[in-house]
Amino acid sequence: MSVTLEGAIAYWSARLGEQFLSEPEERQKQALQSAQDTLAPYTQNIVESDSDCAVYEQAEWLLGSRADMQSSGVTSMSISGITESYEVKGRPSTVAPSAWRIIKHGVDGTKGRGPVWL
Repeated sequence: MSVTLEGAIAYWSARLGEQFLSEPEERQKQALQSAQDTLAPYTQNIVESDSDCAVYEQAEWLLGSRADMQSSGVTSMSISGITESYEVKGRPSTVAPSAWRIIKHGVDGTKGRGPVWL
């Protein structure tokens, strides 16, 4: 993989990745390492650019407040009348939905089948 901190910053600078960009560099590096470790079994046979993007998505998700809950198996929560539900739909609970989508369909969503999720 060619995952780098510079690559992650460039990726998130072009997207809505405030969580990743707002973290100190050490936390960014830790998130990238954890993301690579988590996704290693799923990214072995995919295009490197897709793999890198999946890792960047996973790192952003890991830094968010809901990743721990979802990876622990929480499927819904309610706070002050606001309810959130999380659906795994065949993805490992430790993998971010956006990372899993890239792993399964490629970063552009086609994987040679035409648009699937764009």
